[in-house]
Amino acid sequence: MEGTVLIEFFIGSIGVILGLFFSIFLWVDRKNQPQSNLFLIIYLIAFSLRVGKSLFHYKYMLPATFRTYLICTLFCIGPAIFLFSKKYKSDGPEIDRKEALHFAPFLLLLFSAWIIPNDGTSPIFVWFYNTTILHMLFYMVWSIFISYRRKDIPIRENKWFYCFLYANILFVLIYFLISELIIPYNGISILFSSMILVCGIWALNEPSLFRLPIKKYHKSNVSQASAIALWTQVDNFLKENKSFLNPDLTLTSLADQIVQPSKAISQAINQVKGQNFSQYITGYRIEEAQRRLSDPNHHHLTIASIAYDSGFNSLSAFNTNFKKLTGQTPKQFRDSA
Repeated sequence: MEGTVLIEFFIGSIGVILGLFFSIFLWVDRKNQPQSNLFLIIYLIAFSLRVGKSLFHYKYMLPATFRTYLICTLFCIGPAIFLFSKKYKSDGPEIDRKEALHFAPFLLLLFSAWIIPNDGTSPIFVWFYNTTILHMLFYMVWSIFISYRRKDIPIRENKWFYCFLYANILFVLIYFLISELIIPYNGISILFSSMILVCGIWALNEPSLFRLPIKKYHKSNVSQASAIALWTQVDNFLKENKSFLNPDLTLTSLADQIVQPSKAISQAINQVKGQNFSQYITGYRIEEAQRRLSDPNHHHLTIASIAYDSGFNSLSAFNTNFKKLTGQTPKQFRDSA
């Protein structure tokens, strides 16, 4: 038994060290990092501290209040994953200070943790521990929901991102099973180390996670605020008029409709969404096709008919882009709807 504990302590320690190492690396190089990685740093530090607490409590009897403080770090994990998902591969507005409110429960509990008895049996502690699980689960489900709705995170090209999300859902499940005494309180550190190793090595092959993309208009003197304002105008126009349903829609024709220079529209879309005009319009067409495929009133229509009605003038292009952006073929999507 002692040998098993030592093995778990050794492997778990590797995960904690790597987690802290990656967080330091991301922080030191933060000027060259996407905004989303700030929340990845918070996640890595919070989880590393939490797992570290479990490891060292096996070897050394940590004070009860100190253990409670470390459990409070779990209230950082959900918001960090949610905001990381929200900002992942997004070239939208700067981080809003209001987003810090997601971490308010953590700060509140941090200042009141000393009154929570860490005995594992009192009603207050049971409520506190179960709340941490529900809090993480809520944010992780929310993260998956918003990620699947975004058109700029195709599943096929971002398997790392989605595996990361589902790995954390697994962590929440394990915490729940531990709290219900269904499985013993061990092995969580090994799972954490495994995830850090796999995701860390995998992420090294995803340069976009650690380097800001070179933007086409990086030397432009157009402010981000101006680009967002123009993109908002374009976006609202497309939603209201559904111009993307016209298979002959071009950047020039859209510019004529909203009376804006085509070059300015192209630049705004690139700066805000990180996409060219064609990719941007394709996203809307796929979203429309998804709506029609899942609508019972359109079940009598063929997939080809829906493709053309959604603005595509080529069935092969529709099938290719649909699979790329959703991870499913149109038929698979319709069958699962």
